[in-house]
Amino acid sequence: MFVVLPTVVAMVYYGLIAADRFVSQSEFVLRSVGAADASGISAMIASQTGGAVSSGLSIGGDRDAQAVATYIASHDGMAVVDRALDLRKVFSRSEADFVARFPGPVSKDTNYALYRYYERMVSVSYDPTTSVIKLSTEAFRPEDAKAIGEALIASAEAIVNRMDLRARQDAIRAAQEQVDAARNQVVTAQHNLTAFRLREKMVDPVKMSGVILASISQLVSQSVALKAQLSDLRKNAPTNQQAGVLQNQIASIEEQIAAEQRKLTGPDGSMSPILAEYAQLSLQSEFANRIYAASLDQLETARAEAARQRAFIERISGPTLADDSTQPKRTLMVLLIFAVSLSAWSILRFIVRDSRAHHGR
Repeated sequence: MFVVLPTVVAMVYYGLIAADRFVSQSEFVLRSVGAADASGISAMIASQTGGAVSSGLSIGGDRDAQAVATYIASHDGMAVVDRALDLRKVFSRSEADFVARFPGPVSKDTNYALYRYYERMVSVSYDPTTSVIKLSTEAFRPEDAKAIGEALIASAEAIVNRMDLRARQDAIRAAQEQVDAARNQVVTAQHNLTAFRLREKMVDPVKMSGVILASISQLVSQSVALKAQLSDLRKNAPTNQQAGVLQNQIASIEEQIAAEQRKLTGPDGSMSPILAEYAQLSLQSEFANRIYAASLDQLETARAEAARQRAFIERISGPTLADDSTQPKRTLMVLLIFAVSLSAWSILRFIVRDSRAHHGR
């Protein structure tokens, strides 16, 4: 009962009843073309705007390949193939035996049952050392196995394209956010500069200070010239009354020089704090304009990269069209059932013998 009967049943089923299953093999890798380069100006923009610099639009890493492999083995992957090929029809061909076909003698015709059957007929694995995804599909006809493999690879390519499109859209959106942030900085800097000019009632304090310095320079020149005349007059005509006039002119000019100097560096109402504030506002405005121009360049670069970015699946082999069935492995299955039955019989025999010996005492 435990050895002969299961072995005979297995020999009858796998020798006379079990239908041939054909296997289609496929191997492919993820490839990408082009990648955005994080340049120094991009890093500067990101640091000023709080944005993140995109390191590239390429996909094809381990996580992406594993995601593709997981998708192929998922219910969604099965659903795409089911819509394309009608898996219920494929898995219930006339060539299939009553045990192996879908639905089986004890299973129901539900989506969940179809997915569990799909898991047995489709196998996918990813090798991180070679970055190769291996796909194996089974069916009762070789063209069906190949069609399932083709449909799964086409579905995986669609997933890769969606992933790549999302990456490109994210890169453009990040660049656009940087442009918007830089534009806001430009508007704020210009608003602050305009408010300063209205408050101080001067367009350019630097030019105004230049006018004051030019006036001081002119007054100093006049003072030096008058002092020279006064010195000559005292040497040549000490009693000349013109000396008093020259002294008054020199004093008046020196008072004007002192007044002009107080405008630049005096304690009250001088130009020094105004110049310092204006220099800071001007620097902020200039830097904001440069950031804005650089962010516009970055946006155009992101758009250009997105336009030429391509991610795709590169096939190494397959899906193959099998010319002979490799499943089920009839001899191996019969030997396996024989070994399991023999092990079960040996264990039961040991238990019975031990029980008899125990009760014999």
